Amino acid sequence: MSEIQISVVAPCFNEEHNVAILASRLVSAATTHAISIEVIFIDDGSLDETWKELLLVQQRFPKQVVLVQHVRNQGIATSWRSGIASARGQVICFIDSDLQNRPESVVDLYRIYTLSNVDLVRGVRVPVGKQNFLRKLMSRVLNVILNLAFSMNSRDNKSGFVLGSRTCIERITQFSGDYRHYQTFLGVAAHSKNFQVIEIDTPFDERVFGKSFLLGNTFRTVFMTLRDISVARQEFRKAPRGLRWR
Repeated sequence: MSEIQISVVAPCFNEEHNVAILASRLVSAATTHAISIEVIFIDDGSLDETWKELLLVQQRFPKQVVLVQHVRNQGIATSWRSGIASARGQVICFIDSDLQNRPESVVDLYRIYTLSNVDLVRGVRVPVGKQNFLRKLMSRVLNVILNLAFSMNSRDNKSGFVLGSRTCIERITQFSGDYRHYQTFLGVAAHSKNFQVIEIDTPFDERVFGKSFLLGNTFRTVFMTLRDISVARQEFRKAPRGLRWR
């Protein structure tokens, strides 16, 4: 395990046009900064040519790319756990495969992690270019609600772009509630388990290829997230105070 500095876990669902670019940019950034990484792609029941593309990516980067396949779609939380189970590193990073979080930012998260006495570094999404006004508004409202509900002061609760110790990552992906969008509660889980968290600004690009699951489902997603909050309140309501956010 000590040979791998970062295990990057990248779930993907119908991302045939993005996975090769993601792998190439991650490997390039790591090589530039002399960081040893592995990239674990979890094909979560894709219906397009994602798996075929991933096999080609693995041929190109046989030392860095690990593949996991789910025959049917099981959701991002299950994909994370599958990725963790295959990871060899003691530092694990979650990144989406849609290229909205820049692969190069993984190096930034890792640099802050190594310089800070924290368990988890989270990327705060800073939009580059135009952003859908309704989605931006809903995201901000939900962030305020989550901060109030769990006595937090996170700048971006909905960001799932995180890097942390293996112990922290394993524990914040363990939950008992029935969630539709558990990715919203990574920070809440860290809060509950009293992990030390730091947040840094990271660029957030518009999606170029593929479709977001949020497309045309903004209000439905908000409704399900509000429902998830009530579940999380039961699971994480005894969160200790004093968590240090920066």
